[in-house]
Amino acid sequence: MLNYNYFTALFHALDEVQTKKLFIQLAHQYHPDKGGNSEIMQNLNTAYQTHLNKVRSGEIKERQDEIDRELIEKVNLISKYRDIKIEILGSWIWLTGNTKAHKEDLKSYGFSFAPKKEAWYYRREEDKKSHSRGDYSLDEIREKYSSKFDGIRTSKSKILQLTSS
Repeated sequence: MLNYNYFTALFHALDEVQTKKLFIQLAHQYHPDKGGNSEIMQNLNTAYQTHLNKVRSGEIKERQDEIDRELIEKVNLISKYRDIKIEILGSWIWLTGNTKAHKEDLKSYGFSFAPKKEAWYYRREEDKKSHSRGDYSLDEIREKYSSKFDGIRTSKSKILQLTSS
């Protein structure tokens, strides 16, 4: 069922413009006049309004700043390894390249290995509680989160500075 939590998860890292754009797309898809049902539309509306209020109050910005600080700390730990490619996709860090040589260090930094993707990843503790949204390849994840930057790739083309605050 497409409940409030489902829509909240879709909106969780979006700014006001992105939220409105996604809402319009989803409203066209789930509106009762377009073949959807009223319960799903109510869940969408509630999640949209709640998220928009958080964005406007600055709560989302503060949360994103906290996520960025945590990711920057992790990137700083592994940036010394020049043979590892670092990508930040959403709120996850993905590592590819010559990671085998640094396996024990990566484990000690909190990274896990994804054998199907042949890549290491880091996700924040709160992201571990969310359910899997599918079995995506790393390329599909890159496409979804708009990874564009070479060397260190970031979501939505946001380049993070490699220094702790």
